[in-house]
Amino acid sequence: MARPHNQLTTKKVNSLKESGYYPDGNRLYLQVSKSLTKSWLFIYKLNSKKFEIGLGSTDTVTLAEAREKAQDYSKLLASGINPLIEKTQKGTRTASCQHSS
Repeated sequence: MARPHNQLTTKKVNSLKESGYYPDGNRLYLQVSKSLTKSWLFIYKLNSKKFEIGLGSTDTVTLAEAREKAQDYSKLLASGINPLIEKTQKGTRTASCQHSS
């Protein structure tokens, strides 16, 4: 049975006042800290190991943007690529390009 997608709404995200993890579907979660700061996480398992990738704060990343990022990471997983390694390598390439100019 397929897991439900798009369980969260912008209104729900804004109204949450309890710390915890709230699933949206497609491995996307809203994390609400004890101090009630909110951020997006992409959480997945690969080779029996759990990984979390921060997608940004709800102050700077919308629900639609977080869903798009989660979809991109899901596509990498489906292709056999570990999204965290890809993100790390991409960040390294970007940093080295900025330093070489």
